[in-house]
Amino acid sequence: MQELAATPIKYQSLRRFPTSTFDLSVVAGPRALIADVLSAIRQLAGETLVQAEFLRDFTLPTGDRSLSYRLTVGAAARAPFS
Repeated sequence: MQELAATPIKYQSLRRFPTSTFDLSVVAGPRALIADVLSAIRQLAGETLVQAEFLRDFTLPTGDRSLSYRLTVGAAARAPFS
């Protein structure tokens, strides 16, 4: 019975403000790594980035690549107007 004991469920509080999801395409060199571009996106987005995922890689006629990502952003708390 102890082996079948349920693991504790961790809950996250609901967001008070809605999130927004959009796709972002980045033109990168032919040898650019998908993970490096994703890391740069995460760093630039900061705390507002909730989720980032890679979608597709398209080679342009110039030889460069178009890397597409789906980003979900949202603030945990509403910032005051300045």
